[in-house]
Formats: sequence, structure tokens, C-alpha cells
Amino acid sequence: AVTFGRYASYPVRTARRIRGDRIVNRHYLDAVDAAWVRMDRPANRMTIVAVLTFDEPFPADEVSDFLSERLLRFDRFRWRVRDHGSKPYWEPDPEFHITNHVSSASLDGSDDRRALEAFAGRVMAEELPRDRPPWHFYAVENFGSGSALVARLHHCIADGMALVQVLLSLADGGQLEPPEESKDSPDLVKGIVDTADMILGEGIRMVLKPERS
Repeated sequence: AVTFGRYASYPVRTARRIRGDRIVNRHYLDAVDAAWVRMDRPANRMTIVAVLTFDEPFPADEVSDFLSERLLRFDRFRWRVRDHGSKPYWEPDPEFHITNHVSSASLDGSDDRRALEAFAGRVMAEELPRDRPPWHFYAVENFGSGSALVARLHHCIADGMALVQVLLSLADGGQLEPPEESKDSPDLVKGIVDTADMILGEGIRMVLKPERS
């Protein structure tokens, strides 16, 4: 089994600010992640995109429920990036709701694969809302006789290998335990794992329908 203990962790600078009658926790991005945020441009989005296809259809509300159970175990996905001219930092999204991060979509055209590729290309170019946690899932309910899931996650959340492992953890039998951290910390540990043969294996096929695998 792969655990977060096998990643190399990085320290996160934290600070607290008083906003009205609330104390807001800030967690400053390291230099690399801050660069990902500031390099984001309309012609070159700093996002990681994953496209998963399934043999059976599923509705967007089922995806929302599933992600609430599995993905939101990781605090980072409830936090947003703020950048007001100084060093960017993470803070909790006070209005977080899973429905802001899951959309239903349908494909146009007779060639489903080409239509899916075109759809993924369009959403790749869109800016993720800056006032929300920087990720979004699109539930495509009419891919052939089944469905597809297009996931967009900003590179500042974690490196590509860590995010693939998070996606793998959505599947039964591929679950990772969230890193040991306080509720104040959004830190997702980063690094390279030595079990790449596990990534995107049979577990991904079980993401939404594990009982039918």
C-alpha cells in the first residue's frame, strides 16, 4: 500500500490575520507553487487535466456525492489561493460547496472520442475561478454508451504525481490516508513515489462503480 509517509513533505509558513470578528489562517505557497499561480495565462493555463472514461453512465449529483466522500478528505481541496500583490497564500474558502466544483456536460457531434477531446480542450483554456479552490470536475453523461469525467486541477495544489495518487485514492482498494495535519493546515505533501506501476491501473476503472468492476 502507498501512504503519504512515502512522499517527501515540505514545510509551510503560516500566519493568522483578524478579519472582522474571525481569525483567518494563511498558509504561504512555496516559491515553486507561487510561480505556478503567477505564470497562469489565458494562452497557457497552469492546470493538470485528467480524462477518465467509463462503460456506464452516471449523473453529476452522484459524482458530487462521491467526491464529497473521497476527495474532500484532503483539506487542500477546500482552500483557495489569495494573491494581492504580495506572496500568495492559501486560506479556507468560507463559502465552499461541492456543487461549485462539479458540472454536468454533454457532447456534440457523432464522433464521441473527438467530441470528448474537443470538450477537454475547451475547458483546459478556461480560467479556474480565483475566489474558489482551484479545481473542477465535469461529468460528461453521454460518452458513447457510458460516460466520462474530465478533471481540472491547478498545478499549485500539488505536483502531477501526487495528484495522480489522489485520483487513484478515489478507487476502492487504492485509498491513501490523508496526511497527518491539523485542521488549520492545507498542506498536501509532495514528491515522487516508487510505485508508478500502480498509477492509473485497475483502480481507476472502479472510481464510481466499484461494485461492478
